[in-house]
Amino acid sequence: LAAIRKSVLLEFYGRNNSGGSESATDPLFATASAGVATGPDGLSSALSLVEDTNNVYHVTRFNPCPNGTQGNPYTFAFGAKADTRTKLFVNTTATNNGGSPTIIDLSNGTVHTAGSGRTVTIEDIGNGWYWIGVTWTITGTPISDARACIGLVNGSNATSYAGDGAS
Repeated sequence: LAAIRKSVLLEFYGRNNSGGSESATDPLFATASAGVATGPDGLSSALSLVEDTNNVYHVTRFNPCPNGTQGNPYTFAFGAKADTRTKLFVNTTATNNGGSPTIIDLSNGTVHTAGSGRTVTIEDIGNGWYWIGVTWTITGTPISDARACIGLVNGSNATSYAGDGAS
């Protein structure tokens, strides 16, 4: 039997106003492998986010993202395409401003669940890829730890679950 990788494909662009969001800097309970598939730009630039076997969130974090100003809106944007997982979640947080995650369905480019205080835009950019932007306003203090996370969602729509670690 062939192993099945539980993953989504991600691509990062310079269309963000949140600093540092052009690269996945901190995978947690997941493996982020770069250059594994063709991105929407036609290059082998897509990153694959694969879950491990822990019973937790399987994410890559962007930290800090941004080191922003309280009261200002920020947008975290990226390209994504379904692989063996068809949903992903995005969470944008700052101290005292946790918020609930936004779940995106990559099989049809729709918002499955919108996070509290988040505005989500999704644009079909072809070949199964979607441009996703999540905008939020930092309201917590201190805001030096504001960050964004992208994580995997299992078939039961859980954002925290025991992964199978297959790759």
